[in-house]
Amino acid sequence: MSPGEIDWLDLETARFTIGRTVDGDDPTGEGPPRDVTVARFLPAAAPVSVGQFGHFVAQTGYRTTAEREDSGFVAVADRTLIPGASWRYPSGPDGRRSIETEPATQISWIDAAEYAQWASVEMLTEAQWERLGQAHPNHVGATWEWCSDFFDPLFHRDEQRVNPTGPPNGRERLAKQSLTTTTSRCGLLPDFGAADLGFRAAKPRR
Repeated sequence: MSPGEIDWLDLETARFTIGRTVDGDDPTGEGPPRDVTVARFLPAAAPVSVGQFGHFVAQTGYRTTAEREDSGFVAVADRTLIPGASWRYPSGPDGRRSIETEPATQISWIDAAEYAQWASVEMLTEAQWERLGQAHPNHVGATWEWCSDFFDPLFHRDEQRVNPTGPPNGRERLAKQSLTTTTSRCGLLPDFGAADLGFRAAKPRR
């Protein structure tokens, strides 16, 4: 499946609220709520699929972080290392093979960035991801998705409010998930991969 077959959504420029009020500790920085403006952008309706990622691999011979390290984690939250896990067998070689139409997982941020460069697409910022989740909640779900932002639990409280792009640098990259709320976020090392972690593309801004 080629990148040209991606189903693109069209989200107009909007001002909206991201983040939420958190009572007590807020280790990942989901709060406080703040108003931001995000310019029109065209995100993919679904995360990059196994078929799309497989096309990239077939064209380039690329080997993912999990393939090079011969291991990946079972989940973002439950970080049990699985020998032999990869995007083809996200739960390990004894599990079922991934299906072409499913989201590609066991993908590190490094892998996602390589795909984006090859396919001439962009990864979503956190603000774009939340805009997508609020406008089309049926298009986001339990799979964690890498964003382009570096991760810092405090930086966003003081950052720009128009097309925010996150901290200028950092050790970890940000991932988003919407099992219960679009504000869910965490920081992960860019070479981390898990069976519930993938990524989504957006058309480049002109």
